[in-house]
Amino acid sequence: MPTPIRDLLADAVAAALTAAVPDATVFRARRSPPNTDEPMPMLVVMSAGSVTVSEAQSPQDSAWDVQIQVMGYASGADDIEAERAVTAMEASVVEALLDQPLVAPDGGDLTTGLMLLASDFSLFSADESTLAAGSFAATFRATIFTEFGSVSL
Repeated sequence: MPTPIRDLLADAVAAALTAAVPDATVFRARRSPPNTDEPMPMLVVMSAGSVTVSEAQSPQDSAWDVQIQVMGYASGADDIEAERAVTAMEASVVEALLDQPLVAPDGGDLTTGLMLLASDFSLFSADESTLAAGSFAATFRATIFTEFGSVSL
C-alpha cells in the first residue's frame, strides 16, 4: 500500500538524524516539549508544514515541495553551556540534512536533499524552568517526485 510522502519524509529524516546525532533521543511526532527530568539531548521530527506543487512539475511526474520541522532540546551546567549544546546540536542537524540524499523505502532516493528555510533558537525561561536548557526549531523543505497526481509512494 502506498505511503504518503509526508510520512516517508519524516521517517527518512528521523532515520538520518538517529545516525548523525547518536547521543540524542529522536522522536517522531511528539506533541509535548520535554519535562525537566527527561534525558537530553532530544530531537523531535514533525511532518507539520505545507505540501505544495513544485515548480519542477512536469506532465509525467508530480513534484511536491514538502516542509518538515525538526525541534531540538539540550541542556548544560549553566546558560552558556546550554546555549552551546543547543547550537552544536542545531549545526549537527543542519549538516546531516542539508543537501544530503534521503532514501526511499524501495532503496532509491526519496529526495536529493533538504533546504533549510529557517531555524529559531531560545533558552528556557528562568520563570518556567530551573534547568539550564534551550531549544531550536528548524524548518526544512524537500522536493519529492511521484507519479503524476499522486501524493504517495
